[in-house]
Amino acid sequence: MEELLNFMQQRIAGAMPMLTVVDEDYGQLNSDQATYPVNFPCVLIGTPQTEWTRMGGTNQQGKCVVTIRLAIDCTQGSGSISEQIATRQQLVTQLHRTLQGVAIGSNGGKLSRRTSTAQTLPGSIKVYEAEYEVMLFDTVA
Repeated sequence: MEELLNFMQQRIAGAMPMLTVVDEDYGQLNSDQATYPVNFPCVLIGTPQTEWTRMGGTNQQGKCVVTIRLAIDCTQGSGSISEQIATRQQLVTQLHRTLQGVAIGSNGGKLSRRTSTAQTLPGSIKVYEAEYEVMLFDTVA
C-alpha cells in the first residue's frame, strides 16, 4: 500500500505543480478544528478498501479502491464566474488524465475510474471526488 500511495502522490504532484498539497487523506477536510490545516487547491488520496484473494502460496491479488479528492477554495481566483468554473473543471480534467489508465509500478494494474462526485463544503470549498480501481499483487517472501 505504501508503494501505491507514494506513486500516486509523486505522479499527481509532478503533473500538477499548481497544487499546494498532495497528501494522504486523513480527515483534513472533515475536521471542524484547525488540527489538520490544509491549503488550496489540494489533492487528498485515500485507500478505503482492498479486497484480497489468494493466488497460491503467499501470493495475493487485491482489488483496491483509491479515492482522489481535489479540493478548491472557490473564494480564491480571479476572472468572471464562468472563467473560475472553467478553471476548476480544467483541474478536474487534468487530474483525471494524470491517473486514468496509468500502471501502478511493477506489482500493480492500471487505474480505472469507477465513480465521480462533487460536493460543496462550508466556507465555499468545492470537492471533486473520484474513485479509481486498480489490481495489486502482493507476495510475502
